[in-house]
Amino acid sequence: MKTWTMNGTHHAVAGEEIDFEAEVERAQWRVKNGRKALTDAEYDAIVPHSRDPYGPAFFKFIELDHGWSSEMFGHVLWLLYQPRTVIEFGCGCGGTLAALKSHGTAVLGMDVSVAAAPLIARRDQQIADEMLVHDLAEPWQWVEEGPDFDLAISVEVLEHVTEAGADQAVKTIAAAAPRAIVTACPPVGRNSLHLNEQPFGYWVDKFAAAGMDLDDKETAELKAIMRSFANIERLPVVPTWYFAGYIGVFRWRS
Repeated sequence: MKTWTMNGTHHAVAGEEIDFEAEVERAQWRVKNGRKALTDAEYDAIVPHSRDPYGPAFFKFIELDHGWSSEMFGHVLWLLYQPRTVIEFGCGCGGTLAALKSHGTAVLGMDVSVAAAPLIARRDQQIADEMLVHDLAEPWQWVEEGPDFDLAISVEVLEHVTEAGADQAVKTIAAAAPRAIVTACPPVGRNSLHLNEQPFGYWVDKFAAAGMDLDDKETAELKAIMRSFANIERLPVVPTWYFAGYIGVFRWRS
């Protein structure tokens, strides 16, 4: 067991130490230079509401808005769990998976559109080449006997699935690994692509029905670590889904 301190908050985590201060500096640089070539009007025009809602514009928006924080999240997950293998449902621009892979974790991403691949390739060509394209509202059949992952991740994805497809989406995530890290947007009504915004208890019940229970202790630990990044004034805004009431660590029922 090793420890690290960030922004005055002390955490005990499993695994080797990571220089998060250096990660913060890199995050600042990426955010600054990622937007440097765009005027404010151009940035505001990059919205995912088009004929192809999950086309290149959507993933460009995701990358510019919080691509850096997904990388930070990947480093934290590795420190906490040191997973051997990880699958991410809704891998977006690949930040979380690339961070995990940098520590030796074997990773696989799945998203609803191949439009994510070019941005993933900027971080890691192999992750882009191996990405699976699938709509979580539909059943997923593994070609071989079944998945062999230590950890499943789904960040801000479930609200994009229709209510009719919610049970299937949860079943797919729950079947993939004995531990799942899940966030889902609560009812706010500000995004037309959010087809099923629900209180987090709704998802807790659905995962319970699929054989996974919320681990309160692990959830609190993950929230505490991610909240410490949100308190760093010089760091760009850390999305609240990483530490608010709509993130959970789920584990297979014994």
